[in-house]
Amino acid sequence: MPTPNAPPPEEAVGRFRRDFEALTGAGGACPNGILFGIAVSGGPDSLALLRLAQAALPGRIVAATVDHGLRTESAEEARDVGRICETLAIPHHILGPEPLAAGNMQEQARVLRYRLLDRWARAQRIACVATAHHRDDVAESFLM
Repeated sequence: MPTPNAPPPEEAVGRFRRDFEALTGAGGACPNGILFGIAVSGGPDSLALLRLAQAALPGRIVAATVDHGLRTESAEEARDVGRICETLAIPHHILGPEPLAAGNMQEQARVLRYRLLDRWARAQRIACVATAHHRDDVAESFLM
């Protein structure tokens, strides 16, 4: 089993690179040279995506963390992600907090999260942003 700081396996990096290029077209960089945005919550799924993308596309990614400010520890968690990105030489932005609309808090947080990520990507001239989800996320979404 690889250690947490070990680079991703080269087979996974190669597959990621091939799949990414198949989706975006090889050499389709944005005008400012940044090709790929990563939404990073700080959970294991988004950190794995961050590490994999950096290994496959070094110097061609930028990351953002949305802090809804709903928990007292969320600002520190967003700064922790920033420190991880700094060690990987990945530019990182913290988005939010902004007030949520009335209604289902989880749904409104999701809507706001994607609105903030879209605004950020447009401002950074990023053509696409990836988010990471694991199987339990999908099952939870299905059950909800």
